[in-house]
Amino acid sequence: MGIPFLPAELPCGFRDDGSSALSEFFSNACSIFLTKNRTTIKLGKREVCGCWYDPTMLSKSARSHSLFCVAIALIALLLTVLRAPNVEAVSNGVERRIFEVRTDGKPSGHYEFQLNEKGSATDVVEDCDVNAKLLVLHFQYKYHAHEAWKSNRLVSFDSKRDDNFKHCVLSVQSTGDKLSMTVNGKTPHTVDGDIITSSYWFLPNPGSEKFSRRYLEIDTGRIYDAESVLVGSESIQVGDQKLNCKHYKMTGGDSEDLWYDEQNRLVRQSEIDAGHRTIITLQSIAHA
Repeated sequence: MGIPFLPAELPCGFRDDGSSALSEFFSNACSIFLTKNRTTIKLGKREVCGCWYDPTMLSKSARSHSLFCVAIALIALLLTVLRAPNVEAVSNGVERRIFEVRTDGKPSGHYEFQLNEKGSATDVVEDCDVNAKLLVLHFQYKYHAHEAWKSNRLVSFDSKRDDNFKHCVLSVQSTGDKLSMTVNGKTPHTVDGDIITSSYWFLPNPGSEKFSRRYLEIDTGRIYDAESVLVGSESIQVGDQKLNCKHYKMTGGDSEDLWYDEQNRLVRQSEIDAGHRTIITLQSIAHA
């Protein structure tokens, strides 16, 4: 009689949290192999389940038993896929991070960025849409930007901001070791080439407990210096998983609390502007 087996830890990533099964399921073909005395299920080249039987006793009940094993394995695979947390397949090389925006503790909008990494080059596309009622004022803010980085240096930057009070269009282009910046179509001027954008999407000095950098304010064009100090490590819930994050406190030209994950990507940002606290918190990550 056949002896079915379902290994306690399947090689395709059948774990309690199901975190690695989704990409495997969609990127590899699921195949069933029926041989002389064995039934095998594979994802790509990886064997995930098998069933042996004695060919001398290949009765109708034995065949039924083998097919039963196949059915159980497929059901287990499906359940694992359905339980995978906040992960979806997107085009190759792209990571998408979606944030919730809260103003004075109330939901007020969303912010997201998409990163496309190719070797030492990184493209970042950002979109933010906020609608908040602040006392008698209905505040609206829309922002779109594209950042291009090469070897951790800003190569180009374009952004557009619209809100109740300001309209700002920025364009920044690399000119050797400097950057040329145009604000609202006015005469370009030269700025330091070793600046970082105030989107704060990445941790610029990983491993440092204290560092100072020069920044470009993404929706005004203001240049400022700020110092960041490591506060400590914290765990932040993102969907069904907890991310180990480093918490930094920024002071100087801007005052922010910033949290970064183990990939040195932004997870949370907190600031107070005009007496109102705004917090953006990562809700989901999608990657290839």
